[in-house]
Amino acid sequence: MLLHIMRLCTAILIVIVLLSDYTVVAQPFRQQSPIIISDDLVYVKVNVNGRGPFNFILDSGTAGIGRIDRQLAKEIGLKIIGYQQVSDIYQSKIEILVSVESLGLGQVTQSGLRLMVGDYNTKPKQIRIDGVLSRDFFYNYLLTIDGPARQLIISKEGLEMGAEGVLSYTKAFLIPGKIGQTDLLFNLDTGSNLSLHFPVGKLTGIRYENTLNKREETKASATFTLQEAVIKDDLVVGSVRMKNQKVYYSDKAHQINVGEGFLKDHVVTFDQRKRLVRID
Repeated sequence: MLLHIMRLCTAILIVIVLLSDYTVVAQPFRQQSPIIISDDLVYVKVNVNGRGPFNFILDSGTAGIGRIDRQLAKEIGLKIIGYQQVSDIYQSKIEILVSVESLGLGQVTQSGLRLMVGDYNTKPKQIRIDGVLSRDFFYNYLLTIDGPARQLIISKEGLEMGAEGVLSYTKAFLIPGKIGQTDLLFNLDTGSNLSLHFPVGKLTGIRYENTLNKREETKASATFTLQEAVIKDDLVVGSVRMKNQKVYYSDKAHQINVGEGFLKDHVVTFDQRKRLVRID
């Protein structure tokens, strides 16, 4: 009996050794996708209900999973399931909600969604905007937008507080910065095609000079003028330090907005689980 048990154990051990050569080790999730930057907006290819791909922009300045353009919603026959009131500093209005079974960027998919419908192509653009991926789409991932390399990297890794260039935030995505000796908060907004947009009041006490350039912007039904200026003091955002940085300012801005016009030249990483950001 003892000899039988010993032989059985030996056989099991041999099988385990043989099978060990075929053991599959799970690889950490990491997805790399190309991005297109056009009109100072970041475009990625997204599938809606398994159809597509469609051109969606990345918008870190908007909460929620995403939005969808009215024209695309009609083209693929999305069902209206309700309405939602939305307000910003410009207006308050009622928007249509549609049902979306799945929204996918490569292997990253969100399912069972209620998406707001918007009009994203009222102005001529080089690339049509079919929808928006907002910050909550990537909440469970580490998201890196590498503007110079034109790459989007999604992983399950994380930033570490105390590491070089890593900053914490309390409200997405307001990070500390400085102009001269003045401490300020800067909002990272990949959905804005401006470079840096300042409220007039934030320039008090800061050395700057207006240029001859102005820019007209329309939000809702209001059209306003943005004045370009050159900041004479050193401007620091994250680990990036700039001299003689050109910015826009207006009386319509309510915070300092860092848009894709600036971010496209840098690498920005968002870790929403730990509320950390790095900009290089």
